[in-house]
Amino acid sequence: MTLLPQKVIKLDSYAGELRLHSGLLLGENNKMPVPKFRTSASKRNMRRSHHALKAPGLSVCPNCQEVKRPHVACHACGHYAGQQVMEPKTVNSSWDGSGADFNAEA
Repeated sequence: MTLLPQKVIKLDSYAGELRLHSGLLLGENNKMPVPKFRTSASKRNMRRSHHALKAPGLSVCPNCQEVKRPHVACHACGHYAGQQVMEPKTVNSSWDGSGADFNAEA
């Protein structure tokens, strides 16, 4: 009767880990999938062809001619489908945009 050689387990003195004779760590799943070939630039770009951002759809308010999103009440005049549905947003005219509030010397 012949004995089959068993895998030799040795203690790596440097790392203090149990290793098989092939060098694999015991107790870990070392069979992760890896790509066999590098992905070409063409294949990569074809995969990313649907990642582009699309411009939002815009329409014009028939009441005040402001640009607005379709199927949404106009924020400038408050109209939707020919009816007043909300109060228009008011713009604070006291702010001139110069940033004088923040640049004032103390």
